[in-house]
Amino acid sequence: MIRLLFTAVTVSVMVLTGCTAKVENDEYVSKDVVLEQAKEIETSPHVVEWKAEIVKDKEIRTRNNTTERRTVWVVEAIYPAGNRTVIIFDAKTGEGLALKELEPNK
Repeated sequence: MIRLLFTAVTVSVMVLTGCTAKVENDEYVSKDVVLEQAKEIETSPHVVEWKAEIVKDKEIRTRNNTTERRTVWVVEAIYPAGNRTVIIFDAKTGEGLALKELEPNK
């Protein structure tokens, strides 16, 4: 279902594949749909805030190590200590494209 490729340093980066959602309008998957998908991926009970923002023309690294530009949903799960999980979804298909775990800014 969802395959994760994990790279660890201070920031861990994961690439999601096989994660798609139903398109609810002619152009983009709704905010509610991507938030629901993100909550299925990031199930920690410690998330204190969820944010979702649509970003047009974002550069995305593909599985074959090339880049392309897409309109995406950037969904953030924010934790009490300030660390965040960021999940990026294709805005038209709902496909999960990337997941990043970020430490708080100091």
